[in-house]
Amino acid sequence: MLGRLLPAATVMMEFNLSQNQVNLQSEIEVLEVHQMTQDFRQEVNTRNAWETHCKWYEAIARQHKKELAAMTDELDIFAWIQRR
Repeated sequence: MLGRLLPAATVMMEFNLSQNQVNLQSEIEVLEVHQMTQDFRQEVNTRNAWETHCKWYEAIARQHKKELAAMTDELDIFAWIQRR
């Protein structure tokens, strides 16, 4: 009787091992998809931050150009004082 149970137990253990391998494989796939999702979100956030920075830089550059144009149109009092 023990001989008859042994092969059945072996088959059951092999089934459990293959079931565990399937579960492990699916868990690995879930983790890989999760990691890809996190990487994608990080990339999107990085690009959005870069775009925001570029827009800010462009606005500041425009403002500085306007200020420079206004300063070149003003009377240069310092140079006028030094000439005397």
